[in-house]
Amino acid sequence: MTPAQRKVWKELVKNANSFLNQTFDKNSAAILAADAELTRLRKAVRDLNALIISAQETMTAYLVPDGIDADQAIERVIELLDGPRQREVQKAAYAALKEAT
Repeated sequence: MTPAQRKVWKELVKNANSFLNQTFDKNSAAILAADAELTRLRKAVRDLNALIISAQETMTAYLVPDGIDADQAIERVIELLDGPRQREVQKAAYAALKEAT
């Protein structure tokens, strides 16, 4: 290989490395952002699921012998599905979905 060819070859390798590094940096940032979005979405799903489980547990407590009465069950379900905790969880879920789209 002549010195001129070697110089061209080194320049090609340098440019290729630069391109690969830029691509890697760009893709790494995108992957980290996607991972953060996925983490928020998973938390939102877990929190919404926890509300559903709590409502199911309330219904079980109403249905079992010597359980809570109908008024208590209704009060608990309303609190679960239309209370501050529900609003907080739903707001976080909507935010996570909005960020993910």
